Amino acid sequence: MRKATVGLLMLLFSVAAFGQPQWKVVKALTLADQIAPIPQTALFTPTRAGVYRLSVYMSGGGGTPGADWDLSVGWTDFTGASSDFNELQVFTGGANWTEHPPSMLSIANGTPLVYEVDAVGNTSGSDYNLVITIEQLE
Repeated sequence: MRKATVGLLMLLFSVAAFGQPQWKVVKALTLADQIAPIPQTALFTPTRAGVYRLSVYMSGGGGTPGADWDLSVGWTDFTGASSDFNELQVFTGGANWTEHPPSMLSIANGTPLVYEVDAVGNTSGSDYNLVITIEQLE
């Protein structure tokens, strides 16, 4: 009886664990100690429809206060609407960080998710680090 109960519990837990949709990383980018802007760059182009989750972390420091590194991310939604966010900034003059919490989005097939980092002001002597992760719900 005990073996049957343990077997049933294992079966139920495996169905619960493996029968649920899971997030799978489809693209990850990690850039460290960057000292120059990055022009608009395609990061990921989906080959099939799906729901994606985007997470971004950015940190930096050094240089003189009064300037910043600005990150923009853009994509085309399933509906054809242009979508973006450009709210992430890392300031010069001291260590700091920012993040864009995980966000769900849809990206139209065959259209890229792009990113860009701009220097605003005199960023000499400063650097930044950037981590972007894209996951797909499967």
